[in-house]
Amino acid sequence: MNGIYKFERNFLGNNSIVIKKKTVHTSFKNHWHNYYEIMYYSGCTGRCILNGNEWSIDGACLFFLTPTDFHRIETDDNKNAYSINISFTENAADNALLGLIGRTPQVVQSVPDSVSSLISDMHGVFEGRTTFREKRLYHMLNILLMDIYTYGERDIRKTPEIHPIINDAIMYLVTSEKRDFTLAELSKRYNLSESYFSHLFHHQTGVTVKRYINELKIEYAKRLLEDSAMSILDICYEAGFNTTSHFIRVFKSATGKTPSEYRSEFRK
Repeated sequence: MNGIYKFERNFLGNNSIVIKKKTVHTSFKNHWHNYYEIMYYSGCTGRCILNGNEWSIDGACLFFLTPTDFHRIETDDNKNAYSINISFTENAADNALLGLIGRTPQVVQSVPDSVSSLISDMHGVFEGRTTFREKRLYHMLNILLMDIYTYGERDIRKTPEIHPIINDAIMYLVTSEKRDFTLAELSKRYNLSESYFSHLFHHQTGVTVKRYINELKIEYAKRLLEDSAMSILDICYEAGFNTTSHFIRVFKSATGKTPSEYRSEFRK
């Protein structure tokens, strides 16, 4: 990917949760990773460019990133400032909570003291090598996710009682390296008939399986158009489309613009 760095899940090693604290200013070029990340800043100033949108880093703020969110960080060298990054795989968190938050990144610009203390405590537990360390971290992470849902700025579809199979399917689609799926593949994964899986998915999400997958692919393509120098052809295949003509048709239907027009207007 031209100009975009990718951090693989093996960065976490054998851990489901990795927590790092930095006490110096940091700047990261545009990147993404195929695991979840919570970035907490205390006393820092700077900015985070998240999926092409700029957010200020000022005081105590927090960013919750889902897999494939593109972002770059620029912070100033402020005395006594620090950041804590919590990286984790989907199996470290409660699937219902991840489903509640949705697949949209979350931003908390004024982090309450209770949440700041929880994040600091999590770093202490991670570094402490204490008894039941992993279980304590899982428990604390789920409390933090609920806080993020409570305080975050978001725009998600409300699904209070989502079926566990559909919740798992959504997590699978969002976190998978693969971009293109068929109804047959998904229904087989859950030992359901195609008709029943299709009915259940539509009933729970309000959209068809095909439309949901296309929405994921289009969102991914939009991020590549905004934040990379990749050609339209390369983006077409990277996003999971088989032909450029199909990619352009689906993209224009979803956005009202061709991929080239979208990139040109975004970069004006």
